[in-house]
Amino acid sequence: MECIHCTACIDACDTVMAKIGAPTGLVRYGSQVELEGAKRVRIRPIVYGTLLVGLLSAMFMVLHMRQPLRATVVRGHQSFTVMADGGILNMFTVHLYNRQAVPVGVTVISGDPKVQLLSPVTQILPPSGRVSVPVVLQFSAAYLQTKPAYVLRVMAAQDSLVEIPVPLLGPL
Repeated sequence: MECIHCTACIDACDTVMAKIGAPTGLVRYGSQVELEGAKRVRIRPIVYGTLLVGLLSAMFMVLHMRQPLRATVVRGHQSFTVMADGGILNMFTVHLYNRQAVPVGVTVISGDPKVQLLSPVTQILPPSGRVSVPVVLQFSAAYLQTKPAYVLRVMAAQDSLVEIPVPLLGPL
């Protein structure tokens, strides 16, 4: 019959040794190093504990540094339109993401006075929600020659600001 590691023999031996007044521990789990009296240092629990503390610290740091508002810009189906007066229109869709547990009021504003935002956007984002809004920018061809990139600003009610670089397109 083979041992099934139930430890009944250890308990029985300790009971008999206690009754006859002899020291207990004759039958026990242990290594040769432990029998010689040396203290065994267990490295694995120390490593696992250190890793757990490090991972938990990294998780809390990432959650703490996370921005409450995120915005991305996607160009519309039509890249640009030239107006009769020579102005250029660029159409975008702005995806606004609220990462808070409370509703947030958001306003999309122009980052440059030379670029006109034709469709002013003011939205209330639901808690942990997403809203997509169309944005139309109008600017002159001269502006495109001097500055081909533009910064669209998204302002939240809690004074957090997200700046999105937007490449402007127009005729060559």
